[in-house]
This record gives sequence, C-alpha cells and structure tokens, in this order.
Amino acid sequence: MKKLFITVIFLCILTGCSHSMSHKIEEENKPKTNAFIDNFVTNYNEYIEILNENDQMPPVPEKINVDADIRKEESKNDYYQIIAAETETSDSGFLYYQLRINYDVNKEFKGFHLTVFGAGGEIPVKSIGCAVVLLKSLDLDSDRAAAFFDENKLDDEWNENGYRIKFSKIALAETVELSIIKE
Repeated sequence: MKKLFITVIFLCILTGCSHSMSHKIEEENKPKTNAFIDNFVTNYNEYIEILNENDQMPPVPEKINVDADIRKEESKNDYYQIIAAETETSDSGFLYYQLRINYDVNKEFKGFHLTVFGAGGEIPVKSIGCAVVLLKSLDLDSDRAAAFFDENKLDDEWNENGYRIKFSKIALAETVELSIIKE
C-alpha cells in the first residue's frame, strides 16, 4: 500500500512537471506580449472588416492571426512569426503571399515582411490589399503601395514615422518584397 501511495505521488509530480515543461516550451515559442502588436492587429483587422463591407472591392485579404508560434530564422539569430498567408489560383498558376512579423534575438519586434509570389506576370490581388492595409494600419503612406503596384515599379524606398519602408520587385522571379523595419 505504501508503494502504491509513493507511486501515485511520483506520477502526480511527473505529470505536473511535464505539464509545466510543455507549457514553458509553448511560451518560448510565443512572442512577448506587446501593446504595439495588439494595437496593430486591431487596426489591421478593422480595416479588413471595412473593406469586406464594400461590395465593390476585389478579393480582400484574410484577417491576421498572431497566435502562431514564432520560429527561429535558419542561419540567423532572428525570429519570425507568420501572421497571414494565402494562395490563389489563376489561369497563370498559383499566386501566393505571406506576411510575417520579424523579431530580434530577444524576441522583440523588429519589423514586418511581406513576400509575394506571382505567375505569368500576375500577382495576387489580395497581396496588394495586404500591403495597403499593412501600411495604413501603421499610419504610413499607403498611397505609395498602390502607386508601386499600379505603376509597375521595380523598387521604392522611404523613411516615415520611425520606419524604413522598402518595396522591391524581382521581375524574373515574379516576386515582390515589402520590408518595414523599425528604426
């Protein structure tokens, strides 16, 4: 009876330890709570709701989700978190975009990165919306995003409100990159 009692206590302790260990591992893969990120997500998702209410709008990107785990960047000490990713199909092939938050080695906010993959000279319509809403949510010049896509520019770069914003297009790879780095 005494052995059974000790075994039960041992199992309870192990169960509690493994639960707290798995909880600790989960917490290590989550970004630190950040009022800035929370405010950004609220603004971004509110803009998406407004766009969804307009019947005249082309397809609108999905709302973002910051519940995803953060991942370590291969070959770097930085981290990232994918907060939006969508694939569209067109006559040209698959079109894809991905929006992520970048963090430094301490998992502190560094900036945003949007990658867009096109096909046959076409890029996802939702990715244009994502770029515009991203800039608007940060109170940055969203008209420049629209101009970048409309005028088929290869690059555009500027500083605004404590951010360095850079658009670049790699025509042969049919890729567009948008980096927004906190200065």
